[in-house]
Amino acid sequence: MNITDKNFFDSGMSMGLLTCGLSEDALAGLCREAVRQKKSSVWVFPNMIENARRVLEQSGVSLGTVVSYPLGMDCPEVKIAETEDAADRGATDICVTFNAGAFKSGDIHTMIRELKGCADVAHGKGAKMYLLIETPLITGQQAEDVRILAEGLGADGIVSSQGWTW
Repeated sequence: MNITDKNFFDSGMSMGLLTCGLSEDALAGLCREAVRQKKSSVWVFPNMIENARRVLEQSGVSLGTVVSYPLGMDCPEVKIAETEDAADRGATDICVTFNAGAFKSGDIHTMIRELKGCADVAHGKGAKMYLLIETPLITGQQAEDVRILAEGLGADGIVSSQGWTW
């Protein structure tokens, strides 16, 4: 499993629509543009899944969302429930934001519950689960440790981010 940069959401193959304040019409237009450009996936916030799914149905473009974005500080049970809800509403790719605080505190039990729980729920619903790591929060060695842990607990990939801004 490789660590992929955050531009994964806006790469030549994917289109990230992780923009606050997007109207339903604007979302639909951007989804149609992704289909026109033959993107492999569109990424939206969880509250936009159903609207995006309606536009993308039968298009061959997969639908992704983020969980606990951008900080990753939700309890494992919240992340697991949000992962299940996202899959139930039609997301086929789910990117769960890493809890850097738990990891840096050595709270491995929280990390295991979170990663395994989200991966198991996503896979049980036919979705893929990726882990989003805000790399400025951890060292290179810690990122590698997280990659090994996530891979062992069922994550389908790692997405790194260089930090978020408002």
